[in-house]
Amino acid sequence: MLTLFLLAQMAQMPMPMSADTAEDPVALAKEFLEADLSSRPGGGSKELSVLTTGGSGFDRTNGSWTFVESPSVRIKVSTTQQRVVAMDNLAVSPREVAVEDANGRTRSPEEMRGMVVQVPVEVARDRGVEYANRHIGKETMGGLSISADGLVSRGSRFVYRFAWRTTLDEDGVAFGMETVSVEIDPTSGEVLRFRNLVSKVDEDQPIAIEATRCRRIVESDLGHLEGFKVTQMVLVSLLEEDSTSVPAWAVGYEFVGPMGRRPGACYVHAMTGKLLK
Repeated sequence: MLTLFLLAQMAQMPMPMSADTAEDPVALAKEFLEADLSSRPGGGSKELSVLTTGGSGFDRTNGSWTFVESPSVRIKVSTTQQRVVAMDNLAVSPREVAVEDANGRTRSPEEMRGMVVQVPVEVARDRGVEYANRHIGKETMGGLSISADGLVSRGSRFVYRFAWRTTLDEDGVAFGMETVSVEIDPTSGEVLRFRNLVSKVDEDQPIAIEATRCRRIVESDLGHLEGFKVTQMVLVSLLEEDSTSVPAWAVGYEFVGPMGRRPGACYVHAMTGKLLK
Protein backbone atom coordinates (compact mmCIF):
# COMPACT_ATOMS: atom_id res chain seq x y z
CA MET A 1 0.00 0.00 0.00
CA LEU A 2 2.79 2.44 0.85
CA THR A 3 4.53 1.66 -2.42
CA LEU A 4 1.31 2.44 -4.28
CA PHE A 5 1.01 5.72 -2.36
CA LEU A 6 4.55 6.70 -3.27
CA LEU A 7 4.02 5.69 -6.88
CA ALA A 8 0.93 7.83 -7.02
CA GLN A 9 2.57 10.88 -5.48
CA MET A 10 6.35 11.07 -6.02
CA ALA A 11 7.61 13.54 -8.58
CA GLN A 12 10.68 14.47 -10.59
CA MET A 13 12.19 17.94 -10.37
CA PRO A 14 10.71 19.93 -13.28
CA MET A 15 12.91 20.47 -16.30
CA PRO A 16 11.97 23.69 -18.07
CA MET A 17 11.49 23.11 -21.77
CA SER A 18 11.36 25.71 -24.49
CA ALA A 19 8.92 25.36 -27.35
CA ASP A 20 11.87 24.54 -29.60
CA THR A 21 13.22 21.65 -27.49
CA ALA A 22 10.03 20.02 -26.17
CA GLU A 23 9.05 16.93 -28.15
CA ASP A 24 5.52 16.14 -29.22
CA PRO A 25 4.03 13.43 -26.93
CA VAL A 26 3.08 11.32 -29.95
CA ALA A 27 6.72 11.33 -31.10
CA LEU A 28 7.86 10.20 -27.64
CA ALA A 29 5.25 7.43 -27.61
CA LYS A 30 6.32 6.22 -31.07
CA GLU A 31 9.96 6.15 -30.01
CA PHE A 32 8.98 4.02 -27.00
CA LEU A 33 7.02 1.56 -29.15
CA GLU A 34 9.68 1.38 -31.86
CA ALA A 35 12.17 0.16 -29.24
CA ASP A 36 9.85 -2.78 -28.57
CA LEU A 37 9.23 -3.53 -32.24
CA SER A 38 12.93 -3.45 -33.10
CA SER A 39 13.62 -6.07 -30.42
CA ARG A 40 11.49 -8.65 -32.23
CA PRO A 41 12.59 -10.55 -35.37
CA GLY A 42 11.20 -8.61 -38.32
CA GLY A 43 9.55 -6.20 -35.92
CA GLY A 44 11.34 -3.16 -37.21
CA SER A 45 9.43 -3.33 -40.50
CA LYS A 46 6.02 -3.40 -38.84
CA GLU A 47 3.97 -0.27 -39.05
CA LEU A 48 2.97 1.30 -35.78
CA SER A 49 -0.72 1.67 -35.03
CA VAL A 50 -2.15 5.09 -35.61
CA LEU A 51 -1.58 7.03 -32.42
CA THR A 52 -3.70 9.96 -31.29
CA THR A 53 -3.65 12.09 -28.17
CA GLY A 54 -6.32 11.40 -25.58
CA GLY A 55 -6.94 12.82 -22.15
CA SER A 56 -4.46 15.02 -20.34
CA GLY A 57 -3.98 16.37 -16.85
CA PHE A 58 -1.58 17.17 -14.03
CA ASP A 59 -0.39 15.30 -10.98
CA ARG A 60 2.46 15.77 -8.53
CA THR A 61 4.06 12.58 -9.76
CA ASN A 62 4.53 13.40 -13.43
CA GLY A 63 3.67 17.06 -13.78
CA SER A 64 1.63 17.70 -16.91
CA TRP A 65 0.84 14.52 -18.81
CA THR A 66 -0.99 13.36 -21.95
CA PHE A 67 -2.35 9.98 -22.99
CA VAL A 68 -1.30 8.77 -26.44
CA GLU A 69 -3.59 5.98 -27.60
CA SER A 70 -4.43 3.47 -30.28
CA PRO A 71 -6.87 0.53 -30.21
CA SER A 72 -4.08 -1.70 -28.87
CA VAL A 73 -2.07 0.48 -26.48
CA ARG A 74 -2.35 3.43 -24.12
CA ILE A 75 0.82 5.35 -23.28
CA LYS A 76 1.11 8.06 -20.65
CA VAL A 77 3.66 10.70 -21.57
CA SER A 78 4.88 13.27 -19.06
CA THR A 79 5.25 16.48 -21.02
CA THR A 80 6.98 18.02 -18.00
CA GLN A 81 9.59 15.27 -17.84
CA GLN A 82 9.54 14.59 -21.60
CA ARG A 83 9.36 10.81 -21.28
CA VAL A 84 6.99 7.85 -21.17
CA VAL A 85 5.92 7.03 -17.61
CA ALA A 86 3.33 4.31 -18.23
CA MET A 87 2.15 1.81 -20.84
CA ASP A 88 -0.98 -0.36 -20.89
CA ASN A 89 -1.32 -3.16 -23.44
CA LEU A 90 -4.98 -3.04 -24.51
CA ALA A 91 -4.63 -5.96 -26.92
CA VAL A 92 -4.13 -8.62 -24.24
CA SER A 93 -6.23 -9.32 -21.16
CA PRO A 94 -5.38 -11.88 -18.47
CA ARG A 95 -7.60 -14.94 -18.71
CA GLU A 96 -10.51 -14.85 -16.28
CA VAL A 97 -11.24 -18.01 -14.31
CA ALA A 98 -14.63 -18.60 -12.71
CA VAL A 99 -14.37 -19.05 -8.95
CA GLU A 100 -16.89 -21.92 -9.17
CA ASP A 101 -16.87 -24.83 -11.61
CA ALA A 102 -19.90 -26.10 -13.56
CA ASN A 103 -21.06 -28.08 -10.52
CA GLY A 104 -20.97 -25.09 -8.20
CA ARG A 105 -17.82 -26.24 -6.43
CA THR A 106 -15.50 -23.47 -5.30
CA ARG A 107 -12.11 -23.79 -6.93
CA SER A 108 -9.00 -23.52 -4.78
CA PRO A 109 -6.45 -20.77 -5.53
CA GLU A 110 -4.00 -23.49 -6.59
CA GLU A 111 -6.51 -24.90 -9.08
CA MET A 112 -7.25 -21.46 -10.49
CA ARG A 113 -3.55 -20.71 -10.90
CA GLY A 114 -3.02 -24.02 -12.67
CA MET A 115 -5.68 -23.14 -15.22
CA VAL A 116 -3.97 -19.93 -16.34
CA VAL A 117 -0.23 -20.28 -15.72
CA GLN A 118 1.51 -21.55 -18.83
CA VAL A 119 4.63 -19.39 -18.64
CA PRO A 120 7.10 -20.33 -15.86
CA VAL A 121 7.90 -17.55 -13.42
CA GLU A 122 11.59 -17.64 -14.41
CA VAL A 123 10.70 -16.98 -18.05
CA ALA A 124 8.27 -14.21 -17.11
CA ARG A 125 10.87 -12.60 -14.84
CA ASP A 126 13.47 -12.63 -17.62
CA ARG A 127 10.99 -10.95 -19.95
CA GLY A 128 10.17 -8.35 -17.34
CA VAL A 129 13.83 -7.57 -16.75
CA GLU A 130 14.51 -7.41 -20.48
CA TYR A 131 11.61 -5.01 -20.98
CA ALA A 132 12.72 -2.78 -18.11
CA ASN A 133 16.34 -2.80 -19.29
CA ARG A 134 15.24 -1.75 -22.76
CA HIS A 135 13.37 1.30 -21.52
CA ILE A 136 15.25 2.21 -18.34
CA GLY A 137 18.75 0.97 -19.07
CA LYS A 138 20.80 -1.79 -17.45
CA GLU A 139 22.90 0.62 -15.43
CA THR A 140 19.86 2.23 -13.80
CA MET A 141 18.20 -1.13 -13.21
CA GLY A 142 21.40 -2.40 -11.59
CA GLY A 143 21.03 0.20 -8.86
CA LEU A 144 17.49 -0.83 -7.90
CA SER A 145 16.29 -3.50 -5.48
CA ILE A 146 13.53 -6.00 -6.21
CA SER A 147 10.32 -5.14 -4.33
CA ALA A 148 7.77 -7.48 -5.97
CA ASP A 149 8.43 -10.79 -7.67
CA GLY A 150 5.88 -13.37 -8.75
CA LEU A 151 2.26 -14.20 -9.39
CA VAL A 152 -0.45 -12.02 -7.85
CA SER A 153 -4.20 -12.59 -7.74
CA ARG A 154 -6.69 -9.97 -8.86
CA GLY A 155 -9.92 -11.67 -8.09
CA SER A 156 -10.56 -14.14 -10.89
CA ARG A 157 -7.45 -13.06 -12.82
CA PHE A 158 -3.73 -13.61 -12.23
CA VAL A 159 -0.71 -11.66 -13.43
CA TYR A 160 3.02 -11.83 -12.87
CA ARG A 161 4.20 -8.61 -11.28
CA PHE A 162 7.86 -7.63 -11.03
CA ALA A 163 8.89 -4.33 -9.44
CA TRP A 164 12.12 -2.60 -8.47
CA ARG A 165 12.84 0.50 -6.41
CA THR A 166 15.67 2.60 -5.04
CA THR A 167 17.37 0.86 -2.13
CA LEU A 168 16.70 2.36 1.30
CA ASP A 169 19.49 2.60 3.86
CA GLU A 170 19.42 0.71 7.16
CA ASP A 171 17.28 3.46 8.70
CA GLY A 172 14.74 3.27 5.87
CA VAL A 173 15.92 6.55 4.34
CA ALA A 174 16.53 7.44 0.69
CA PHE A 175 17.25 10.69 -1.15
CA GLY A 176 15.16 10.54 -4.29
CA MET A 177 13.30 7.53 -5.60
CA GLU A 178 12.89 5.53 -8.77
CA THR A 179 10.34 2.76 -9.15
CA VAL A 180 9.85 0.41 -12.08
CA SER A 181 7.16 -2.23 -12.49
CA VAL A 182 6.31 -4.66 -15.28
CA GLU A 183 3.30 -6.96 -15.40
CA ILE A 184 3.33 -10.11 -17.53
CA ASP A 185 0.39 -12.26 -18.67
CA PRO A 186 1.02 -15.76 -17.19
CA THR A 187 -0.76 -17.43 -20.12
CA SER A 188 0.77 -15.70 -23.14
CA GLY A 189 3.91 -14.14 -21.66
CA GLU A 190 2.97 -10.73 -23.12
CA VAL A 191 3.79 -7.52 -21.28
CA LEU A 192 0.55 -6.09 -19.91
CA ARG A 193 1.65 -2.96 -18.05
CA PHE A 194 4.75 -0.86 -17.47
CA ARG A 195 5.30 1.92 -14.95
CA ASN A 196 8.38 4.08 -14.30
CA LEU A 197 8.25 6.91 -11.78
CA VAL A 198 11.22 9.04 -10.83
CA SER A 199 11.85 11.64 -8.16
CA LYS A 200 15.22 13.31 -8.73
CA VAL A 201 16.61 14.85 -5.57
CA ASP A 202 20.18 16.04 -5.13
CA GLU A 203 21.69 14.72 -1.89
CA ASP A 204 23.32 18.15 -1.50
CA GLN A 205 20.00 19.98 -1.81
CA PRO A 206 19.69 22.27 1.22
CA ILE A 207 16.80 21.29 3.50
CA ALA A 208 15.89 22.48 6.95
CA ILE A 209 14.30 19.26 8.18
CA GLU A 210 16.66 16.28 8.28
CA ALA A 211 15.45 12.68 8.49
CA THR A 212 15.87 12.40 12.27
CA ARG A 213 13.82 15.53 12.90
CA CYS A 214 11.25 14.41 10.35
CA ARG A 215 10.78 11.17 12.28
CA ARG A 216 10.22 13.12 15.51
CA ILE A 217 7.63 15.37 13.85
CA VAL A 218 5.62 12.42 12.57
CA GLU A 219 5.89 10.52 15.85
CA SER A 220 4.72 13.62 17.75
CA ASP A 221 1.66 14.02 15.54
CA LEU A 222 0.70 10.38 14.94
CA GLY A 223 2.36 8.52 17.79
CA HIS A 224 -0.99 8.19 19.58
CA LEU A 225 -2.00 5.51 17.07
CA GLU A 226 -1.73 2.01 18.50
CA GLY A 227 1.43 0.20 17.45
CA PHE A 228 2.66 3.24 15.50
CA LYS A 229 6.01 2.83 13.76
CA VAL A 230 7.77 4.83 11.03
CA THR A 231 9.00 2.41 8.37
CA GLN A 232 10.60 4.66 5.77
CA MET A 233 11.36 8.26 4.82
CA VAL A 234 12.10 9.24 1.23
CA LEU A 235 13.07 12.76 0.22
CA VAL A 236 11.09 13.66 -2.90
CA SER A 237 10.15 16.72 -4.93
CA LEU A 238 6.44 17.42 -5.22
CA LEU A 239 5.47 19.28 -8.37
CA GLU A 240 3.21 22.31 -8.39
CA GLU A 241 1.17 23.45 -11.38
CA ASP A 242 3.21 26.64 -11.63
CA SER A 243 6.28 24.47 -12.43
CA THR A 244 7.86 24.95 -9.02
CA SER A 245 8.71 22.02 -6.75
CA VAL A 246 8.46 21.42 -3.02
CA PRO A 247 11.04 19.26 -1.21
CA ALA A 248 9.23 16.91 1.13
CA TRP A 249 9.74 13.69 3.05
CA ALA A 250 7.38 10.93 1.94
CA VAL A 251 6.93 9.03 5.19
CA GLY A 252 5.58 5.51 5.47
CA TYR A 253 4.34 4.13 8.73
CA GLU A 254 2.38 1.26 10.26
CA PHE A 255 -0.24 1.16 12.99
CA VAL A 256 -2.86 -1.20 14.41
CA GLY A 257 -6.42 -0.53 13.23
CA PRO A 258 -9.75 -2.34 13.63
CA MET A 259 -8.77 -4.83 10.90
CA GLY A 260 -5.26 -5.41 12.20
CA ARG A 261 -1.92 -3.91 11.24
CA ARG A 262 -2.23 -1.32 8.48
CA PRO A 263 0.11 0.90 6.45
CA GLY A 264 -0.19 4.65 6.26
CA ALA A 265 1.65 7.53 4.62
CA CYS A 266 2.05 11.29 4.83
CA TYR A 267 4.39 14.08 3.77
CA VAL A 268 6.54 16.41 5.85
CA HIS A 269 7.59 19.67 4.19
CA ALA A 270 11.39 19.51 4.19
CA MET A 271 11.80 23.25 4.74
CA THR A 272 9.02 24.14 7.21
CA GLY A 273 8.41 20.81 8.96
CA LYS A 274 4.66 21.10 8.30
CA LEU A 275 2.90 17.76 8.22
CA LEU A 276 1.09 17.29 4.91
CA LYS A 277 -1.40 14.44 5.33
